[in-house]
Amino acid sequence: MKRLFLPFLFVLLFSCDREKPEAGKAQILVEGINLSEPAATGARTLAEVAWVHPLPQKFSVNFISQESGQTYPVEFSSDFSTGQSKFDLPYGTYAYESSPGDALISSTLPVQFGGRLVVNASQIKTKLDGVSDFQLLTFQKTNIAASPKSILPAPGNLSLSGDFYYLYTKSNLPATVELTMSNGKSFRWGWDARAFSHRSFYFQKESGDPAPTLISDPNFEYQNQSVTLKANLWPRNLNPFQVKSLSDGLKETSGLQWIGNRLFSINDGDNSAVIHELHPDSGLILRSIQVANAPNVDWEDLAASQEYLFIGDFGNNSGNRTDLKILRIPISSLLTQTQVNAEVINFTYQDQTGASNPNLPYDCEAMVFSSGKLYLFTKGTTTNESRTFVLDPNPGNRIAQRIGLFEAPGKLTGADLSPDGKSLVFIGYETAGFSSRAFVLVFQNPNLNTIPISSSPETFWLGSVSQTSQTEGIAIQTAEKVKISGEQISVSGLTIPPRLMEIDLKGILPN
Repeated sequence: MKRLFLPFLFVLLFSCDREKPEAGKAQILVEGINLSEPAATGARTLAEVAWVHPLPQKFSVNFISQESGQTYPVEFSSDFSTGQSKFDLPYGTYAYESSPGDALISSTLPVQFGGRLVVNASQIKTKLDGVSDFQLLTFQKTNIAASPKSILPAPGNLSLSGDFYYLYTKSNLPATVELTMSNGKSFRWGWDARAFSHRSFYFQKESGDPAPTLISDPNFEYQNQSVTLKANLWPRNLNPFQVKSLSDGLKETSGLQWIGNRLFSINDGDNSAVIHELHPDSGLILRSIQVANAPNVDWEDLAASQEYLFIGDFGNNSGNRTDLKILRIPISSLLTQTQVNAEVINFTYQDQTGASNPNLPYDCEAMVFSSGKLYLFTKGTTTNESRTFVLDPNPGNRIAQRIGLFEAPGKLTGADLSPDGKSLVFIGYETAGFSSRAFVLVFQNPNLNTIPISSSPETFWLGSVSQTSQTEGIAIQTAEKVKISGEQISVSGLTIPPRLMEIDLKGILPN
């Protein structure tokens, strides 16, 4: 494997009057560390600041004699420039190692040592081999009122270096940082950490802020991201994290729903009439529940009351479907059985003509349950208007009564109401081909029986669907744990797999 000797550990000057080793032993002087380089570095040649990775004050390493098997624990300073990083060992050949430690976050760069050392002279100068499976996150101080707080993978405060707050976080675990802005508003920023990666973020207002300070980091793969702030200092973009690819059994995932701590999803039309229970973090299918008495004509969203799971079989792309229905399944059956029967709510929309016209507002992919009623939110074809309808949730033949309409930033493909009822959140995407962006639309303190639902809804963009996949489902367990699913996309020979991901809306959703 290619090795990189970190420049910030560079070779040193030594005194001519160094201490002599003990009799029968050699003096080992550590000059630096060779860290594995798993990816190409991304240093910026025009950067204004060179990042120096801080190290722990001391390292503890075990040296195991290959001749006797005896272990020699040693401790040495990380200040290689003073010549204090030295210790004595008997002559021989050694394997050395250090404990990986149990820290999930750190203010210094964690290093785990492992390698081989031959001691065959009275004085040995060497660089020890090490690895680090941590990522560095940095946040420029502009517009941030106080030290950000780490939420995941462990709680703690970020450290400060110059104009940057920073944190080392263990790779392969989701990282979430809570930021408080200069106006007192707070939000959380999530990221999937990757070893040897340095991600630097700059939250800037649309105008008036200086250009970001660029960092040079020849040791880690560096990337800077500027995030535009709205007038209220919330970000225009949110970053999905805990991103997992779903299995082929959910290529066309179209709805998500929490039932307690258990997560469920469905595929849309032309798929089996099956509800899948997912592992909330990995996205793996844990159980599959067959709906025995109803086909999947075009299932599009899930909603739940205390007693029932509702499946919206109301996909209607051509606008002329007349067999619209919602399936109602007892939650007690869903949680304990692998085959269930559904009660059926057959419905038509108020004023629906049944004419073949895709511009009619009778295609629906978003539904919530609230106060004993079902609420349906349609999506237009040529406009982004969404009409709201209310429906009796009891089996039989029903008419969905129209309440009104509102403008969305794109096509609404899923909805969920927070458990406390204070937030209605939609998932959707633009219709601009492969360059379309996914978004969440947040209504605070909604009144579902009036239009507008609430004043000043907030839109947060989640990035290109080429990264998120085609976002279709959303489920709110808590403000901190909002799950999103997206179905597979195949364009021009490129396939984006179906995905399960997460956003943290703490601070954005009302308490």
